[in-house]
Amino acid sequence: MKNWYQMFQSQTWFRNTYLVNNHYDVREKNNIYNSGCHFTCLSMMLNVNAAFLASELSKKYYFEKDEQGLVWDRNKPSEVGDCISIPFIVTPQGVMKDIKVTLIEKVSISSVNKAEIYINDKHNENLHLICGNASHSLLVAGIKDKSFFVWDPDTSWLYDEIVLINQNINGENTIAWLYEQYGKDESIEFWAFEIKPCT
Repeated sequence: MKNWYQMFQSQTWFRNTYLVNNHYDVREKNNIYNSGCHFTCLSMMLNVNAAFLASELSKKYYFEKDEQGLVWDRNKPSEVGDCISIPFIVTPQGVMKDIKVTLIEKVSISSVNKAEIYINDKHNENLHLICGNASHSLLVAGIKDKSFFVWDPDTSWLYDEIVLINQNINGENTIAWLYEQYGKDESIEFWAFEIKPCT
């Protein structure tokens, strides 16, 4: 098994980490726990703590309020070619300054076989992949037994959360599992991101 990332995180660990730019937008649902699956994937992709990333991006007014008053990241960058700039992050390797995350491509893929080919191609291009459907995001996190696996940031749906955490860490959530869980009635979307220093 080969993990591409060093730090699995669950959005359920961040019940009190709010996706807000200003303290007056702090509300029960404006947190990573309720609306932060994409944000948690982004944090894992960057190998950075989600609470730290939320704090840094709030300084840049990254979060937006919708019609219902829910503040979230709007899955940014969400349009091909868009990017976000992060002044610095603290990773297990140390401090990295001036990081740019750019959305390179978005595709819908209807089968496991096509998805495996796509993931392999994009990984060989040094791109990072967040995938899922309209309601949930997951991170393509590595390879095991000649198949790829994902990390699911939602570990709230089973009584014993430790079981779900271990499934993620042990690479048990394969691409076939992804399609069984999240692609029954629709194609799975793959978003390919580039991470590099700002120039």
